[in-house]
Amino acid sequence: MRVAKIPYLNSQPFYGALGGHRAPGSRAPGTGAARDSDAAGLDLVEMPPAELGRLARAGRIDAGLIPTADWFAVSKEYERLGPFGIAVSRRVESVLLLSERPLAALTGARIGVTEETSTSYRLLRLLAEARDGARPAAYVRGARASADAYLVIGDEALASTAAGPPAPFVIDLAEEWHAWQRLPFVFAVWVVRRGAPAAEKERLAALLDRSLSGAAGETAGEVAGAAPSGAPRRAAAHGASDDVIARIVEEYVSGPPARRALGSTERLCRYLARFTYRLGPAEESTIARFRDLLEENRLASDLR
Repeated sequence: MRVAKIPYLNSQPFYGALGGHRAPGSRAPGTGAARDSDAAGLDLVEMPPAELGRLARAGRIDAGLIPTADWFAVSKEYERLGPFGIAVSRRVESVLLLSERPLAALTGARIGVTEETSTSYRLLRLLAEARDGARPAAYVRGARASADAYLVIGDEALASTAAGPPAPFVIDLAEEWHAWQRLPFVFAVWVVRRGAPAAEKERLAALLDRSLSGAAGETAGEVAGAAPSGAPRRAAAHGASDDVIARIVEEYVSGPPARRALGSTERLCRYLARFTYRLGPAEESTIARFRDLLEENRLASDLR
């Protein structure tokens, strides 16, 4: 089974039992194949969200954590896998518009958009255009130096604010969505090909659950040793367990310079702790509302 893997820090809690929770750049036994015998046969293929959406539309992956907007486009071929996804209430810190102006003042602005985004681009347009009535002159992939504002996501966004605000206005899109809709925002959902064997779907769902709870093959001593001194313990509920968060953060802060640039242990632990990985009624309401708004505002098509 070919499973797409998003390389961002906020996605890492899903991959422990699949053999791929380690931070990019850190070495683990093997070459990316699942280390756990229960995950044998899973081929993890790393790609950013927008690429994942493109491959899903082409039918070239079997399962993955797909951007919410792309899920709408492939729902005939792929089904949701359990309650799993990525959501956050209020601030996310890793989906940011770095701008010279407030959102409502972007009429006539040239907005650069990272090549890696799918859902966040559409969320930005809903906020700027449908909510605030702004009419930007253009949205351009990758144009940063010449832009009045720039949409950045994932680890790049997190790193951009590690040393302080990088622009006059640092606009957190999840926080803006919550202020508008009073709902969490769902950035991605786990899906699997509808034609996949039922046993494979059940196995993958069980592995995702194990990943979030921390039963990913490490010993209790290894988990305890990874936790920051004095850090509180919690079991996985809607988010990842504290042990999972601590283990992943330790790998980042002791990893290559690009990973260390994301921030301190305390910052990254707080960041991961704010995510919901098992979606509930509020998140399902968000998915339905987001889809309706995209259709109402004719924003379902790709950024050109």
